[in-house]
Amino acid sequence: MIRPGAVVALLLALLVAATPSVAGQNRSLDSLPTTKHRDFHAEQPLQHLLSALITRPGITADSDRRALHPAINAGADAFADALRHNKGFHRFLHDLKPLLVAWNAEMATAAEGLAGAEVRGAAMDQLLTGLVTVAKQANIYPEDMDMALLQAAAAIETAIQRPPTARVLAREDRELISYLLLNSIHQARKRTVILMEPFDAMATLGTDPSFITYYAQKIGPAWARPILARELVSIEKTISDPDLLGNRENLIMMQFNTEAVNDLFYFKMAMEVSFSINQLDLNPLAAKMASMGGIMSDMTVSRLQESGAVPLNFRHVAAFYWINPSSPLTYSPDPALADRLVSLGAQVSTLPDFSLFSSPYRDIFQLRYDLFLCDLIASKELQRAEDQWIGLNQRPLSMAERLTLRKADAERRQAVMARLSGATPQEKHALRILLSSYIGK
Repeated sequence: MIRPGAVVALLLALLVAATPSVAGQNRSLDSLPTTKHRDFHAEQPLQHLLSALITRPGITADSDRRALHPAINAGADAFADALRHNKGFHRFLHDLKPLLVAWNAEMATAAEGLAGAEVRGAAMDQLLTGLVTVAKQANIYPEDMDMALLQAAAAIETAIQRPPTARVLAREDRELISYLLLNSIHQARKRTVILMEPFDAMATLGTDPSFITYYAQKIGPAWARPILARELVSIEKTISDPDLLGNRENLIMMQFNTEAVNDLFYFKMAMEVSFSINQLDLNPLAAKMASMGGIMSDMTVSRLQESGAVPLNFRHVAAFYWINPSSPLTYSPDPALADRLVSLGAQVSTLPDFSLFSSPYRDIFQLRYDLFLCDLIASKELQRAEDQWIGLNQRPLSMAERLTLRKADAERRQAVMARLSGATPQEKHALRILLSSYIGK
């Protein structure tokens, strides 16, 4: 969902950036001490990571770094709490260390200010890509790492608004941290849901390589990775402007701009996915269903369309092609989802005619429909929370509010998947990824 106000904010920021700020409000980058970007011991990789995400050499003063230690420690504790139960957590911490060493080395080569923006952006790109990769190598689902990062961000943002940190950091410094946190969670989220999870899910289900290739070329790395890298360079260029950093209103506007860019990214991606629908050949799926005989003996693409269970995008089809007619899959629909959607003031879409299908296809169509309702609920809950929060605070949604929404959505989807039997935990996870839409918050 693209918020009109966010798009307006994006346009207004161009005017703000070109308008000189009030004299005395700006801080020259030259007046801030340059420091090495290693405040934490090598055996504190989580603190080191979070410090890398919310501070920058040449911009963050030494005194601010010291003042941030309690907040960063709180964030590290929150991150660890989210993943401590995972058997791969210790390997994750171990593998994170060389990633941070490489990041430090790259950042050390960057010139100060605008001249070093390209190098800093490239270093951040490598760090965030490596973060998701390290999680996967430690057998931690990327979405779990993504949730842990959001939990850490919520802890940091909460801590910097309270004593003692709030008494030391200027309001502009706190807004800059919120801006960097917001960009970090959006970047990590996109790398998780676009560059990692779909490939892992299709690999788990043994998807035909042609689907994986199609995704990689149309929506995956070939399309998304360069955009994400350019976004990071743009961020580094933005925070190299002392006029922007010295004005709290400018910094809040930058946060709204980040939201607008994020919305536009997912809108573009949704369009790419929708275009793929017209290029998919559903005849093999219809033939496979017809081979089961019974009520599906005369199944065709036309009957699929008449059922209301389509259109299917390539992610859905990748999941359906995995199904074996003899699979013991059964799913019990959740009636509470429609009730929740109605309580949010939304209308429930017409239920597809599932009577045209027999198990296991009927069950997976029902599962897909319930996950679609989860998508709608998540969107409506986000919209309501944003309207209330922005109305009261005139700023983007807080990290704590985002975390609450994300956890509620995750719990709802887990409850849905618990109603599916006949699949392994890994297969359930893959089906949930492929049959859900992208939630970009």
